[in-house]
Amino acid sequence: MIHLHAPHHYYLNWNTVTRLLAESGKPVVISAHDWWLVSGRCGFARDCMGWRRACGECGSRRFEDLPSLRDRSRQVRVSRHAALRRLRSRLAIVCPSEHLCNDHRQIFPDLDVRFIPNALDREFEAAVSGFQLSTDRNDLVFCASDLASPGKIDAGLVRTLASEFGGNVKLVGRSSPFSDTSATALGEVRDRTELARIFASTRALMFTSQMDNAPLTIIEALSVGAYVVAYPSAAAQEMLRLVGGRCAESPDEAYEIVRTGRENELYGGQSHLELARRAREIWSGETMAAAYREVYRDLSRMSDEVQA
Repeated sequence: MIHLHAPHHYYLNWNTVTRLLAESGKPVVISAHDWWLVSGRCGFARDCMGWRRACGECGSRRFEDLPSLRDRSRQVRVSRHAALRRLRSRLAIVCPSEHLCNDHRQIFPDLDVRFIPNALDREFEAAVSGFQLSTDRNDLVFCASDLASPGKIDAGLVRTLASEFGGNVKLVGRSSPFSDTSATALGEVRDRTELARIFASTRALMFTSQMDNAPLTIIEALSVGAYVVAYPSAAAQEMLRLVGGRCAESPDEAYEIVRTGRENELYGGQSHLELARRAREIWSGETMAAAYREVYRDLSRMSDEVQA
């Protein structure tokens, strides 16, 4: 069995990789965490729907992220899909969110595409299992790998909340452009237990990203009872619905809910402790492992039938 995790961008020669995989004769699982497989260029399509047609509509976006003088996305898409279909008899594509899974099924109706949610990793899950969760919480947390990314962090909201809540606004991530505010910069937090502790003292994780497909930060925050106050997005809406929650209807509502301390209204009045219990059941590592074992069994059986 060969399992590729999130192949995308230009660190690999896709035609060569798929040729080698086909020649191996082994079953292949691909975990797709973005739109790279369905498009001819982008990992994150944002508001572009060109991938649903045939690509070739990059416009000025061709100058972003390894810029190109010509828009070759239409030709690359044809080549990328043809290479992927070399593997069709022994292939399963797994997406961590339903909306991403539906997008892949639309483009690849002839391939085996499945939905398996992300889960807590073992280290984080072990850490939170030993916590005594508190209901006395004051912190508002913004968390992103790059705090300067406008697609992930609403800088205006950070500054507004920092002016009102001061050091109780915590910033987790690198490249913070908010040193001129009273927010507390925690930098990158790589230790899983330390991140769990931060979320365990969090009243609300402010999730303003419009780029993520199945964000682990939402899972991690919910698993220790932190309310997630999210701007509307397909990813956040899908995940919060599983625990009986919803996104704020607008950035203005998100701000008002946090300003007045009414985060539990987004979750039907659930307490921090009830929210944590539900989240740990839904996103347990064992649940995800069992789902992947089923995929492996199915593919192994199919591969044996092809060889026979």
